[in-house]
Amino acid sequence: MARRRDERNSDPLALLADYLSQRVAAKAAYQGVLDQRNSALMSVNEMSGERSRRYLSLQKNLDKDEQQLERIKVVVRRPISRMGVRPFVLVLIGIGLALLEAPANKFLFDVALQSSGAASYGASAAVTAFLLILAHFAGRGIRQVWSDYRRQIVVSSVLTFIVCIVVAAFIVGVLTVARAAFANEAGTIEDILKGVQGSVADQGPVSAVMAALSNTSALVLACINIGGIVVTLLLSFFAHDSDRDYDHAQANVDRGEAELAKIHQAYLKVRERTVRRFAPDLLGYVGNYNSANQRVVELKTRLDRPLDDDDRLVLTDLDRIAASLDRDEQDQPTRATPAASATPAAEAPVENSGIVGGGVPRHDPTVHTMSAYRRPTGTEET
Repeated sequence: MARRRDERNSDPLALLADYLSQRVAAKAAYQGVLDQRNSALMSVNEMSGERSRRYLSLQKNLDKDEQQLERIKVVVRRPISRMGVRPFVLVLIGIGLALLEAPANKFLFDVALQSSGAASYGASAAVTAFLLILAHFAGRGIRQVWSDYRRQIVVSSVLTFIVCIVVAAFIVGVLTVARAAFANEAGTIEDILKGVQGSVADQGPVSAVMAALSNTSALVLACINIGGIVVTLLLSFFAHDSDRDYDHAQANVDRGEAELAKIHQAYLKVRERTVRRFAPDLLGYVGNYNSANQRVVELKTRLDRPLDDDDRLVLTDLDRIAASLDRDEQDQPTRATPAASATPAAEAPVENSGIVGGGVPRHDPTVHTMSAYRRPTGTEET
């Protein structure tokens, strides 16, 4: 209040010149910091944003995959037909099945390795995981026997199914016969192999397995392993499209979009830290500009001078990137569109845009008061 009384007794023209110079200095300082921030954002964009080499390479590959997918859709004329299960979910299910099946096979490896510790459990889990992997490829193979895109049978899928099923059946048969032969006695791996070979040589492969199933322990082992294989095969069957080319093209597009989204999210975090670093200085100069501009408007009103465009200027309108930063924070684009490269020359000013993206409130009171000078208004003195 004392300062206001002193100013009333001073020369209004001198005061006006002083506040005009303060306003010009605050605007110049704001523009200088803004240029530094925009330069830093551009560097961040080139290092980890849409201008980075990795992003451009992924985007180029994604464009090719999308073109291939569109070509296949034109021929196939149907939407993708598969369960919407993410790959990591299938992996978790496979790990769960392996952990459930491993104890059933563990006794046999206890005998073979002459150890009941982690070594036998690890060997059992490894064999079980291998069986489930075979079941996965078998399920995908039987699902993709016919190609709607190529209009022919996919021979490689048929061969994959046959090979995987034969190998899986062979392993389960060996485990079943070995479990029956060594249900109540110990032996080494060599003894187990000799026992299995003897049973197969005497009775034949099918008869040896059927005879082994009369043993309860061997029957349980076979049922658990076959159950895990069937579940995995069905999951793999329904998790893939019937057309191999269509399925691969869609998977490539999904993977490319996920990788681009991951890069974009990482870019947003780095950009946010950059904006936060410059936000305090920008907000401080906005406050200085507000104060000086308010006094300029008051003095011009007292002197009956018209307000010009500089008096109506909202300083934060100079921040053309602010609105883009807000949109990027709200949107989750498949392909990143960082604000550092989205600065159209004809973009209209956004009212009350403020300093955004760096933790500074969009409607901060200091910034918000600047909207009062968008139109010629006087400030009544009290």
